[in-house]
Amino acid sequence: MIGQDMALVASMIVSVITAVGTIIPILASTVGNRKAMVEKLNLVIQEVSRLTMHDEHLSVEERIAAGDRYIESGGNGTAREYHHSLVIQYREHLKERGTD
Repeated sequence: MIGQDMALVASMIVSVITAVGTIIPILASTVGNRKAMVEKLNLVIQEVSRLTMHDEHLSVEERIAAGDRYIESGGNGTAREYHHSLVIQYREHLKERGTD
């Protein structure tokens, strides 16, 4: 259990470091160009949301919420399909428990 917790913490730290490492150069290179900055930040949101959605250490609810953010930010492709499969899987789980 402790090993899983440490893996989860390590995964979260890597995600945050990746996001911060991506945001700082974006902010530095786009000062004065708000539209470009917003577009690049949107890409960072997409990437962090995509990574979060695939993190099996998180609850399905958190992963689905991350997938929702991914799609809202314009994400598409196989990650969108993966999100759809998570939603279907979760609905089936709720149906089996009788809590849909």
